[in-house]
Amino acid sequence: MALFIAALPAMGAQPNILDLLCKPKKQGGLVGAICELRDRVTALENQPPLQGPPGPQGEKGDTGDPGPIGPPGSAPDLTQLEERIVALERLVAPSGRPVSYLLSYVTQTDKSRGKSSINRHGEIVWEEVIDGNWQIVSNLRGQVTHGSITHESPHINDQGEIVWNESVDGYSQVVSNLRGQITGGNIHHMEPAISDTGEIVWHEPVDGFLQVVSSTRGQITSGNTDHRSPGVNSGGETVWVERVNGNDQIFSNVRGQITTGDYWHWSPNINDAGEIVWSEWPGGLSEAGQVATNLFGVIDSTSGAINHYAPSINDHGIIVYDEWFGSGYRLKMAVPVH
Repeated sequence: MALFIAALPAMGAQPNILDLLCKPKKQGGLVGAICELRDRVTALENQPPLQGPPGPQGEKGDTGDPGPIGPPGSAPDLTQLEERIVALERLVAPSGRPVSYLLSYVTQTDKSRGKSSINRHGEIVWEEVIDGNWQIVSNLRGQVTHGSITHESPHINDQGEIVWNESVDGYSQVVSNLRGQITGGNIHHMEPAISDTGEIVWHEPVDGFLQVVSSTRGQITSGNTDHRSPGVNSGGETVWVERVNGNDQIFSNVRGQITTGDYWHWSPNINDAGEIVWSEWPGGLSEAGQVATNLFGVIDSTSGAINHYAPSINDHGIIVYDEWFGSGYRLKMAVPVH
C-alpha cells in the first residue's frame, strides 16, 4: 500500500480540545471520565470559601465575654484534581494537534467512483459504477446496493446505518439500509448525511431554492439562495454550502460562515468533535481541488492535474476522499499523526 506523509502548515491558536469533546453530548469511556472530572473541578472552584469553626469561649466574668472569632475557612485544595485533569488532557491530545497526516490509498484501481464516508470503526462506504450502474460499496460488506437504478451519495454512522439517494419513480429519494425509503413525493431529495443519533439531513427544493431539511427538525435553512450538500453531527450542528459574492462557502447553523475568500468550497462534513472538512478549489474549476479542515488547514494539496474532492471525517479525525488518478478515481485516506 502506498503511503505518504503530508506536513501541516503553521496555524494559530487552536480551540481547547476538551471544549470540543465535551460539548456535543454526554460522552462515555475515557472521554466521559475526563469530561466528568473537569466538571467536578469547575464545581469545586465555584464553591464559596468554607466558614471556619468559632474560637474558644473566654473565661466567664461577672457578665461573661465571648472568646475571639476563629480563622476564616479556606477554598478546597484542587491541586491533585487539577494535576489529574492535565494528565488526562494529554492522553486525549498528546501534542494538541497532529504534526502530519499519513496518506494512503483505500482502493488500488482507477474506477468511476464518487462520494465516500467513514465511521469511527473504520467502515468506509462509497459510490461506484458496477455493470453500468452506480452502486454503494463497503470496504467491510462489499456491494451494498444492487439493481439497474442509480444509488448515490452514501453516508454511514457509527451504528452502521447507511443512507444514500436513489431514483424512485423518476425522483431522487433518501433511502436507509435499515429503515428503507425515508423521503417521498415528486421532488428530488439529495446528498443525505446521518448522525450517530439517527438524524438524517439532505437538501431539497423549497419555493424555488435548495434548502437543508432534517428528518427530525424539519427545514433548517431558508432564504432566496441555494443551500446544499449538508453534513450533521450528533450534537445537531449542521453544515452546508452556500454561495456568497460568487464563491461557494461553508456555513454552520451554530457558528455561521466558516470559510471566506475567493476559493470555491464544496462537500462539507463534520464530526462529533466539531471538526469540519471540505474540498476547495483555488481557481474555481480551472484548478484541481484540495482537502482542508477548519482546525488544521490544507491536508492534501493540489499537484498538477491531481484532483481531490468529497471528503468525510470520523470522530478520530481520519479523513477519506477521492483523488483523480489518471483514468479514474481512487479512494484516499488521511490519518492524523501526533
